[in-house]
Amino acid sequence: MLITCKFNQINCYKEDFVSFLDARYGNCYTFNAKANHIRNGTLHSLAENGDWGILELELYVHSHQYVPYWSSAIGLLVQIHGNEQIPLMHWKGHYIMPGRRQRILFSRRTQYRLAKPYSDCDTKVPLMLQVAFDHFGNSSYTYEQYICAIVCIQVYIYTKCGCIDPNEWTSRYLAIPGINKIITAPVCSKGSTCYRTELDRINNDYDVWQQNCPMCTLECTTTNFLTKISSLLAPTQWLLDDLKPKIESLSVPLPANWSNTWQSDISQNYVALEVVSESARMEILTDTASIGPVDLLSNIGGQTGLWIGISFLSLMEITEMLYRLIRCKLYNLRK
Repeated sequence: MLITCKFNQINCYKEDFVSFLDARYGNCYTFNAKANHIRNGTLHSLAENGDWGILELELYVHSHQYVPYWSSAIGLLVQIHGNEQIPLMHWKGHYIMPGRRQRILFSRRTQYRLAKPYSDCDTKVPLMLQVAFDHFGNSSYTYEQYICAIVCIQVYIYTKCGCIDPNEWTSRYLAIPGINKIITAPVCSKGSTCYRTELDRINNDYDVWQQNCPMCTLECTTTNFLTKISSLLAPTQWLLDDLKPKIESLSVPLPANWSNTWQSDISQNYVALEVVSESARMEILTDTASIGPVDLLSNIGGQTGLWIGISFLSLMEITEMLYRLIRCKLYNLRK
C-alpha cells in the first residue's frame, strides 16, 4: 500500500508506522505515535530538518482485493490525532478518494481543565483501560473519556451476556471487576438481542451508567485538530511510467490482467496525501478558578463580618426600643 513516505523532505518507511486493528476498517497505521520501538520513543518535531511539519505519502489502495459487498466505496480513511491518542477512525476520520492528490491542513486546539474540586476531570488510567491500551498498537496512550466508555460498556455487556458487542470486537481484552485476571471475551453473534438490550440500557439509563462506569469522567486535557481538505487530480500521465515499477515492487499481488490495464488501475487506485501544519501557533483554552483559596477566605471573612455586624446593630436597636417603651410606661404609671 505504501509507495513513498517523506516527512520534512526526509524519507520514512513502513517501520516508522505503528499498526493497529480497527473494528470496522481492519488494519490501520499511525505515523509518529509515541512508541518505544520507533526512534527510541522520541517523536518527530514540526521544525525537523528545517521544514515545517509536512508529511507526504504516496499510497496504492489495491481495490481488486476488496471483498465484494463488504464495502460500497473505494478509498482511504485518515485522521489527524495526538501522539498519545488512540485513533477514532469511525468517528473522526476523513474519507480520501483515489485519483487525487489530497492536502490536509491542520491546526491544534488544546483545552486544560481544572482538577478536583473544581471539576470531576481525571488523568488516572483505570485498570480495565490500561489492559485495552496494552493490547492496542504497542504505543503509549493517555486517558480519554470516550475510550474509557467503550471499554467499560464492553465489560458491562460481558457481565450481563457473557459476550461483547461485535461492533467493538477489538476491545475484547477485559479486566473484569472482582477477578484478578485478564480475559479474552467472546464476541456476541449479530443476531443476539442480549447485547443490544444491555447496550441501550447503559447508554440511556444514567443510573446504570453511574453504577457501572463512574471512573469514566472527562479528561483534564482535551486536544482536537481542526482540518481543511483540498485536492487535485492525480497522477498525471507522465507520472504513470514512474509509478509502475514502484507498485510492482510492493508485496501485494496485482490483478491478473495488470499488463493490459496497469494505466487505468494506477489512475483508479493511486492516492497522494500531504499533511501540513497550518500554523506554528496552537490555540490553548485554560480553565481558571474564578475564586481562589485566598479570595474564598477573604469572602468568608467579609461576609461573616458584614452579617454579624448587621445582626448586632439590629439587636442594639431592639434593646434600645424596649428600654424606651418600658421607660415611657413607667413614667406614665407614676403620673
